[in-house]
Amino acid sequence: MSAASVTYEFYRDTYGGELPVESFSSVLPAVLRVLVQITGGASIDADGDDEAYAAYNRALCAACDAFAEFGEEQGRRVLHRRLQGVSVRERPRRHRHRAGYCCRRGRALRDGALLHGSALMIALKPIPRRALPDTMVVRTQNADGTFSEGMVVRNVRFSRTQSVVDDARRSADAGAGKVYVDAVNSADAFEVPAGSCVEIDGASLIVVACKRCEGFGGRVHHWELTVR
Repeated sequence: MSAASVTYEFYRDTYGGELPVESFSSVLPAVLRVLVQITGGASIDADGDDEAYAAYNRALCAACDAFAEFGEEQGRRVLHRRLQGVSVRERPRRHRHRAGYCCRRGRALRDGALLHGSALMIALKPIPRRALPDTMVVRTQNADGTFSEGMVVRNVRFSRTQSVVDDARRSADAGAGKVYVDAVNSADAFEVPAGSCVEIDGASLIVVACKRCEGFGGRVHHWELTVR
């Protein structure tokens, strides 16, 4: 796959981006230029690993959003972060990349199933975008105790915890809960360290724990942030 195959139709219909076509077209060349600098011109096989192919495309779309809203520096960070764990190659060998079958790193992905030795493991699907209605702003903590500039992470889910008060009535605790961040469908997702400040649903909260939830092969499926 060449990077130029990322189309506005994919950005709008599959990724769910909101940039108008003119803005998308204006930032895409800069995204592709940075992509070449990061990967050295490597590409990914469109007939191989469907999950990696989708992640590759979504990384470019997320970078387009970041370029348009925050500029090249933030866009570069987003693209580099989203490409981590995506396998790219200079020149795929034809005998290793038949349609629907991709051999890489001693493993094989075929028809959505991960084969490892004699074990068959169905690949976990991302959290659906419709289940990720919230947006949060993340400010990581610096060494001096201050917080960094806010980074926007879209398509997350904030689930408030429930507590029992003295009169035995169950009520929502507005100051605590969990935030679910999907590695694929949450735009500009990254592993938020404990101690960070997040703003979500009108509340300013502190991340007290970040649980890394992995799928098969050690690839991150999603993160669960405990906040209060």
